[in-house]
Amino acid sequence: MAKVMVVGQGRPAKRKVDPWFPEIRSHYLASFLNRGEFNRMRDVIRAFVATRVPNRRRLEARLFESGIMMRAINLFFLLFFTCTAVYSSESIYGSAFDYKKAKPANIYFSGKTQAEIKIYCEKVASATIDLSVCAQFRFEGVAQELDRKFREIEKEIVIGDKDRRAIGEPEATPYLKKAQANWKRYRDNQCYARTYEVGQASLRFVEFWDCMARVTRNRLNELTTANEE
Repeated sequence: MAKVMVVGQGRPAKRKVDPWFPEIRSHYLASFLNRGEFNRMRDVIRAFVATRVPNRRRLEARLFESGIMMRAINLFFLLFFTCTAVYSSESIYGSAFDYKKAKPANIYFSGKTQAEIKIYCEKVASATIDLSVCAQFRFEGVAQELDRKFREIEKEIVIGDKDRRAIGEPEATPYLKKAQANWKRYRDNQCYARTYEVGQASLRFVEFWDCMARVTRNRLNELTTANEE
């Protein structure tokens, strides 16, 4: 413990040291918090302990002797920043967002039927991650409908291509596939643009999946109407 010589006295006086937060000028934690932020964090923790921890003075003395408090804080911040970096790099919701890397929504709702997931999303879901996966679930549903409709139309056009080949006319199937591929690129880019336009809002990826479902539903309606005509 540091000691300071006091003028007019023959023995050194003990300097008062906060047992919860000793000096950290060169400490790991100081690299993340400026002095003002550190002091505010200190005051919050001390207020919490003062109201909820019995025998506070005895606990302070023990923590000061062992250094447990400072090491615990170090470990917390180390794990926090490490986990944040790992999650951002591995999650599809990191800075380099790629929806194609998302696992199917029903994996998140493992053990639930399609009907149960639908009810959960309509009446229960409230957390951001739940809302996001529910929006993904809705997109996957309409995307499957579109795929079925497209295969039906493609099958009919392939049959017609046999007659067109017989009379030397160009086939329509390659252009249908090219049109669908171009539409998918349009949809993806449109919804990416919408999402990043929203910025760092907590629900921006809910907006992304909703956009994907909305544009996909419009395409399904377009193909359905065209096929009926």
